[in-house]
Amino acid sequence: MLPAESIPNKIQLALLIFGTATVISLMIVALTWKDEITSDRTPMGIDAFNSTLGFQRVYAAIEANNLAQSARIAAIAGLLDIELHFINSTTQIEAEALKQKYGFQAPISDITELDTHRKIYADMEASNVQSAAIIGRLVDVEMDLKSRLSQAFVDTGLQIPDIMFIGRAYSDKAEPGATEILEILDATKDAQDASHRQQRLLAKKQFAQRHTRAFRPRYPRGISSAYAINLRTARRLNRRGLRRMQMDGHDLDFILADMAMVGISLAYAVSPPPITSGNATTGWIYNPRNSTLGFERILVLNTPERTDRRRNMQALASYHGLKLDYSRTYNQHDSDALAAKHGYLLNGTHLACYLSHLNAYRRMVDENIQTALILEDDVDMEIDIKNRHTTIMNQVYRQYGTDWDMLFIGHCTSDANEPGLVQPHLRKSDGQLVVGFEDREKYLARNLTLYDAEYPMCLHAYAVSRECAKRLVVVLEERLRTVGQDIDLVLAIGVEFGMATVLGTSPPYMVQVGRQELASDLTQLRDGDTAQRLSNSTLFKLGLRRSDPRSLAPYMDWQWFTVK
Repeated sequence: MLPAESIPNKIQLALLIFGTATVISLMIVALTWKDEITSDRTPMGIDAFNSTLGFQRVYAAIEANNLAQSARIAAIAGLLDIELHFINSTTQIEAEALKQKYGFQAPISDITELDTHRKIYADMEASNVQSAAIIGRLVDVEMDLKSRLSQAFVDTGLQIPDIMFIGRAYSDKAEPGATEILEILDATKDAQDASHRQQRLLAKKQFAQRHTRAFRPRYPRGISSAYAINLRTARRLNRRGLRRMQMDGHDLDFILADMAMVGISLAYAVSPPPITSGNATTGWIYNPRNSTLGFERILVLNTPERTDRRRNMQALASYHGLKLDYSRTYNQHDSDALAAKHGYLLNGTHLACYLSHLNAYRRMVDENIQTALILEDDVDMEIDIKNRHTTIMNQVYRQYGTDWDMLFIGHCTSDANEPGLVQPHLRKSDGQLVVGFEDREKYLARNLTLYDAEYPMCLHAYAVSRECAKRLVVVLEERLRTVGQDIDLVLAIGVEFGMATVLGTSPPYMVQVGRQELASDLTQLRDGDTAQRLSNSTLFKLGLRRSDPRSLAPYMDWQWFTVK
């Protein structure tokens, strides 16, 4: 039996030992919990700097016989130390067979894309891949991709969500900073003064350079170029995608966005997107000096009987090292027959022009052409076109990223939003209005600038994205039966009312030769060239123009110049 006086001391000693053990236990638990935060809550470690970007696998879809495409994606992967798992894309023949077998409502190009991605979902199931990033066929990647993804994972709670949109073609209203820039753009939409234009450009530039975040998107669009999913989502998509193609004819973008919007899956999007579709991007692959000026295709509208125009286009291609893809066009006989058959409100050569451009948009949709430069066959180009085009495309990326629909490299009237708009001094010569010598020199010498086009006219040289082409096909087919306006007027009105994000170049570096030298298929009038002129004409240098377009020919009094 212990002495009474020793009991308190023994209790104190026991309490001290118990307290010390408790503290040590808590410290061990805390250290263990800290380790769990960086491991258990991060599937596969969520190390965005590893060779699979923190996912279990990175898939890349490629066309089996497209060596250039395979080499391009492999070069990107090698540069950024990314390990790729290749999946062969579904061919057009395979897609046509699927359409016939299952009665799919979607276009062939959408079936091709969705079935290609369905193969990836099936491979994830078969191989028990818990998470994967999926990279589309035509992408460009930021050099600091891994760093950006690592920052984005902080906002997802260091976890891989059901869907993570790594690449997007459009901004989202829920995107951090988007509300502010949309308010600025809306407030200055109709402003024509230089200060408001500068305010718009600065806002867009700051938005493009914002800090990387991950956010819950409200309406994601243009998202199938690069995204990540977990195995549960892959199983859902494998079943859901097949049903939606049969029932509704929706494309992959719509199906992915629908799952995110209706809450079927927990979705995040990376802002700004470090991976973009198409060629109009910033990465080391982006090359506005290549044979297609950085776009996926150059589509030329040329009727077979106009051999004089085909000769000029071949000469331009040879001189500048361009690869041209001639697209189907319509003549007056074709268009009149179609007008009578379908009840179009437009006819003759104006309908032929309308249908020729519409056919180019259909090609972009059906052949999955992400970006295309569309040229009419009566264009001329500046001698230093690749230098000028590089300057413009660098401005496009810095100010807009990939969030643009159309880019007018050529246009035939100045725009109300064009920088430095002034009315030229006019004088009469032989009954026609002629611009004064001083304005002519200012016009040719002004700085090359990109601007938001408000009312672009003429379609002899402009670039289009596939997303825009899809909308144009729907709008233009409907307008043929209800309005009956020329296509450039329909597009200009659509742009004015916000149908698309449209950019213009000032001064244009591709212009129409003009009716004085090359007869028009639309009109027999020969009332002078278009308002824009070239500093150094390629066709004149090659001896294919009678007069130097630097000397401004007479032009109509409704035309304006941009002088800066």
